[in-house]
Amino acid sequence: MVSSKTISELEVKVNQALNQIHLWAIDNKLEFNTFKTSTVLFTKNIKYNKPKFVFNNTVLEISKSMEYLGIIIDSKLDFKKHINNMKTSHAFCYEYNTIR
Repeated sequence: MVSSKTISELEVKVNQALNQIHLWAIDNKLEFNTFKTSTVLFTKNIKYNKPKFVFNNTVLEISKSMEYLGIIIDSKLDFKKHINNMKTSHAFCYEYNTIR
């Protein structure tokens, strides 16, 4: 997790961290699948210039949400998407168990 007051400063910090991770991976003979990697930008700003995060010469996708350990975290940190997903999955489980 990286924080900054400006998007341009954030872009520099994130790209430096990603470069360090990439160099560490090379030293340890590891590879990351950049196509399975995404980023989420948490900001209160309604309008902002979209930063460009690069890992191993690949621009990473900036998503509106991500799933981590079964919890859906969105860019607004309001957990609405997670709550709706839980309602849907629990409703399905309830309906499935009552049909049986």
